[in-house]
Amino acid sequence: MRKIIAGVLAVSMILSMTACGGKTTNTETPAGTSASGSQESKIESKGEFILGFCSPLSGSNAEAGMQCLNAVKLGVRQINERGGLNGQQIKIISYDDEANPATSLAAIIKLSTTDDANAIVGSLMSSCILGQLDTINQYKVPVFTGGTSPSLTSQGSKYIFRTTMNQDYAMNDIMAAYEEMGVKTAALFTAQDEAQIKSGEQFEKSCEEKGIEVLGWEYCMDGDTDYTAQCTRLMNMNPEVIFFAAPSQPQPLFVKQIRDMGYKGTLWNKESFQQNGIQIAGENSNYVCFSWPCVSYVDANDATGIMKDFLMAYEAEYGALPTSDCAYRGYDAVLVLEEACKTANANDCQSIADAIVTINQLEALGGVMDFTSGTGEGYQKGQLYYVNDGKYNDFMQWLRDGNYEAFKEQIN
Repeated sequence: MRKIIAGVLAVSMILSMTACGGKTTNTETPAGTSASGSQESKIESKGEFILGFCSPLSGSNAEAGMQCLNAVKLGVRQINERGGLNGQQIKIISYDDEANPATSLAAIIKLSTTDDANAIVGSLMSSCILGQLDTINQYKVPVFTGGTSPSLTSQGSKYIFRTTMNQDYAMNDIMAAYEEMGVKTAALFTAQDEAQIKSGEQFEKSCEEKGIEVLGWEYCMDGDTDYTAQCTRLMNMNPEVIFFAAPSQPQPLFVKQIRDMGYKGTLWNKESFQQNGIQIAGENSNYVCFSWPCVSYVDANDATGIMKDFLMAYEAEYGALPTSDCAYRGYDAVLVLEEACKTANANDCQSIADAIVTINQLEALGGVMDFTSGTGEGYQKGQLYYVNDGKYNDFMQWLRDGNYEAFKEQIN
């Protein structure tokens, strides 16, 4: 019954988006003209490769979504300048899913049917992708996602490909660090959505396996900005470490507030703590730790190789560097797509999906991507970092140099 109701709602939203022109729709061709997704526009676009895009472009997650879209546009322009995908120029059709699963589902259906997309750069929001699994499997259009929830790839879909790191892989690194640190007690703070709760559950389970006592779990609701009560309770627990899992917008607010309450220990993020978060939290970001394939930069010259090339091109195109690594997730999706079309020597959906699982040793922004496990995972490992004075540093090197013992003495 839930599936029937969801299907009716999705169809209703599609009809509304089509009838109204869709306030959340932004359609672009390589020449910059627009198309409505009508039969006429499909005829006009014959011979073009349709790349769909669906992520939050408004609301609290708009910055991450817009930077992801900007990076996709940059990658597409570069490919088109090189002659396109097997001779086809790429046209982007993008929708704002508002970080809303129902809106996102309607957009995915429209991209897969009316817009006739060859591939889709899907939502950054795990909750949105989770609501689309049956639909993605039904239409068999390859979908790249920047969502981090382990659930996205654990259900065996052959058409979902992750261009960031699975939270489970980051958790393994975090637990290895805790073991070397000798951590005995922890607490956690998460938002109340599926991806963040799953992350919290995995943290609890991992701590239990390592003999670490989890003293408590505090939650925030979507839209909350004041975490005073939660921080007070966390402080009263007196944990050695605090793990937090929340979308990018609440992360720096929580960090700032728990530091203002007096917590001096290490704070552990479920994913990269990005430059936009550091800008908000300021010096309170010191000793925020995480494991991730890459970090966000304030100066392109601090990067090397393909990352430096991307950052310089992005800054030249948009006037500033991306503050969110969601831009990297979008650009990596375009890199994987180009490699798949080249490998398959074809641009149809099934050929692309089949070719992706043969890709290994692909140089991308977060390192080498390898999809040959067949799980849809491109990155299998990250690196542990900690923030200090606005910069990212190698956490394990800091730990093995004996700095953690001095840090503990200082905060005690």
